[in-house]
Parts: sequence; structure tokens; C-alpha cells
Amino acid sequence: MLLLLAERPGAVVSQKDLLRQVWRDTHVAPGALARVISLLRQAVGDDARSPSYVETIPKRGYRLIAAVEWIDTAPVAGSSDARDAQDAGADVAPAHERPRPERGWTRSAGAAAAIAIAAALLLLLAIRQRTNDLPPRSMAQGSTPAFRQDTRVGNEIAFDYYTHAVERGPASADAYAGLAKAYVLRANYLPDRARWAGAALDSARHAAAIDPDNVSAVRALAMAHAQSGRLREAAAYYRRALDVCPHDAATRTNLGLALAASGHLAEALALFESHVAADPDSPAGYTHLAGGLAVAGYAAEAALTARAALVLEPYQRDAELVLARVDLLDSRLDDAETRLSRLIDVYPDCTPCVVQLGLIDQLRGREDQAEARYRQARVMSPQFVSATLRLAQLMRRAGRSAEAESLLEDAERQAQAAIARGDETPFPRWQLAVAAAVRGDRTRAIALYDRAVAAGRRDATWDRWDPLLSAVQADPSFIALHAAFEREHRAAAAIAGRTARR
Repeated sequence: MLLLLAERPGAVVSQKDLLRQVWRDTHVAPGALARVISLLRQAVGDDARSPSYVETIPKRGYRLIAAVEWIDTAPVAGSSDARDAQDAGADVAPAHERPRPERGWTRSAGAAAAIAIAAALLLLLAIRQRTNDLPPRSMAQGSTPAFRQDTRVGNEIAFDYYTHAVERGPASADAYAGLAKAYVLRANYLPDRARWAGAALDSARHAAAIDPDNVSAVRALAMAHAQSGRLREAAAYYRRALDVCPHDAATRTNLGLALAASGHLAEALALFESHVAADPDSPAGYTHLAGGLAVAGYAAEAALTARAALVLEPYQRDAELVLARVDLLDSRLDDAETRLSRLIDVYPDCTPCVVQLGLIDQLRGREDQAEARYRQARVMSPQFVSATLRLAQLMRRAGRSAEAESLLEDAERQAQAAIARGDETPFPRWQLAVAAAVRGDRTRAIALYDRAVAAGRRDATWDRWDPLLSAVQADPSFIALHAAFEREHRAAAAIAGRTARR
């Protein structure tokens, strides 16, 4: 892929050409192209939203925007290759007079090029990791490397970098802020989430103690508080960072996510809409707006917005999940299953995809397959409690009460531990409500669900449909709770209308 793009620097290479020339006669999954582009960006530390190497041209293809230098591989005078050429009577012209060799793409040449590219990328990664030996400097100078930390590989590289940076520059606020962000993202995929969230908070506080006005430290404090579930503090720090950098799209989006999680959905949607308006080529902007519209109950507008994200970044995971949600709510199980299965081809570690496929199996009466999916999801992400709750419901309906009760107790322990740590989000309270509903304790389930609503739970459309809450969905108190905050959702009607017109 890199070689093909480098052969035409600055030119748009169509998706069709890339598929034809990279894979030739081999059939690949539809997301293979986007996946390889993503891997290439990870390898060179590029960012799709602000690229330095590979630029996405929506609906057309990709182009290499970095400078390309052709390296002369002709025999050097005095080398064995040069002597062999001279012995054969060949004339070796000076380097500046020799024509650039044709870049024919034969199968043997392709294999050699692939080996060369692999070696080059490994060398590039080695060079990036060697930067750990450099003393950290201020982020304001633009010297901090731009890691693609939203992937596990990228985050591990960043974690190593900042760990060494802290050792070599213990007075650097930027180093501690970078390490805090790496801890935050580690909590998303490693066991013992509380441990990593706590380490993130410690590092962020250390960064702020070194330099209270350092914007990176303020952002790190916001991210660490958000990962710990302390949404009010997170929002306050994000607002402080925006006071210094009002046009920072990432901070604006993160503030929107914190507000949405705490129930301030209309304000969050306004921030997501401003992100799209400021950067209409941002897949993330459309994706977050789509997710917010889905929670607010605007399914059609959410689907339109998610599709806009997919035009910019095919197989954008969260946008696809929004569309799968809309399919499920509309009882289009075949469409949802096809979409989720295809998404797993691109993202094999997509735990929500596995859980929703298990839910589809459950709805279709394929209990054995559903059980296997839920157990797989629990292995993939132990902190993804939804899989535990759905498995418990399945076990209870199958008459396996002891196993169901053990699973419910496990989910409740996790939720109660999160609340004890100061987690303000609605999710642990929602988990407790669901556990009571699965047991059939409607009174307790309604009381706990009320607490989840007070903490910011606003997803009425999903909760009225989700089989996990089937025991309480007809209860007048449950219906009244939803009616109370659906009025808030109507405040987003203007944003939904503008989104549809856009």
C-alpha cells in the first residue's frame, strides 16, 4: 500500500486501484482497504483527522502527502556489484545521468517490495522508540510526537515513550500529562480499570503541580476525571482548557461526551454540531453527533449522520454501531447481523459487536450461540458488564438459577465498587437496576433506575426496547420516568432538523 502511494506522491490513488493492485485476484472483506490504511497510519504515527502522511479523499481514495525521496540503488563504484558490471563490459553512468528505474509491479517485485517496506516500517518504529532517549521538551514548542493512541498498539508505544520521558525529565509537566493520557486509554482495554484510572489521575495531578497553567496538564486532568467517572470535575477542566484553546476540536468533543454522559444532552449535541460545522470532513464529529441524536430519540437523523461519517471513513466503528442500533430498534435483525459481522472482520476486538450479535441470537431463539457470544465478550473485556447481565438473563430463563445469580452478584459487585470510588456516571446505577429487573424484583429495579436517571441516564428509546428491562417496561413508574426527561430531548429538535438538512 505504501509503495503504491509513494509511486504517485501528491496524487489521489482511487480505492479501486488500491484494491486491484494490492490484492490482485484475491477476494478480501469489504473493510480490508480501510483496515490496512489504518494499520499504515498506526505504523507511521499518523492521524486521519490531521494527517501528515496519508490523506483520505472522501468518496475517491487516498494520497500520500509526505515528501518522497527516491533512493539511488545503482552499484557504487568499488562495490562487488560495480565490479561485476564492469567485468561484463557494461558502462556505469554517473548517478545524476541515470534514469529513475521503472517501478513495475510484478509478483516477484511485489514480494521484494513488501519485504523492503516491512523492514522500513520496523526501522521507523525503532527510530520512534529511540526518541525515548531524548529529554522531553514543552508541548508548546510542537516537539512532542503525535501518537495514534486510540489503538492498543499506538497506546502501548505512547506509554513506553512517556514512561521514559518521565524518568529522563521528572520536572516536565508535558511528560506527566502524556503518561496520564496513556493510563486513561489503558483503562479501556486492560483488566483492573480502577487501577489505571487512579494512575492517570496521579500523573495528571503531578503534571498540574509542576505547571498549573500547562494546557496539556489541564486536559490530562479532565480525561483522568472522566475515566474515573467524576464528570463534573471533568467538565470543569475541559471548559478551562477551552478558555485557553477555544478552537480545540478534541477538547470540545470530550466536553460534549462528559455532558452527554451526565444527562446534559442538548448542550452536548450543540457542541457536537459545532464540531461538524467547524470541520465538515471530520468523521469523529459526525459520529458523536449521530450517537447523541440516537440517545435523544431521533433515529432517522442519527442514521443520516452516521452514514455521513462512513462516507469520510468507511467502517468507522462507532458510526456502524449507531446504524446497528437503529436496525435493532426497527426489528431489522438481518441488516443488523450483517453489519455487525462485517464490522468484526475489520475490528476483531469489537466487544459491543459480539454482545449485540449475541442479542440477535437470543432474540431469534439461538440460545447456545447467544451464550457462546456473551462468554466470548466477557473474556475479551471483563469490564463490559452488559455481557455479564445478558448472560445472567439467559441462564435464568434456561433454569440455571445458581449460575445466573453468581453472574448477577458479579455485576453488582463491579457496579457498587465503581460507586464507592466516586463514579458519578449513570452506568453502575443502571447495571444495578438491570440486575434487579433480571431477578424480577420490579420495585427495587424501578428505584435503582430512578437513581440512574438522576445521574444522567437519558436513553429512553433503548431502555423501553431492551430485553434486559422487560420486567419493568410496562410499569407506570418506569413510563413516567421516561416522560419526565423526554421533554429535554425535544430541545434537540432544532439540531436534528439542521442535521437532516445538512
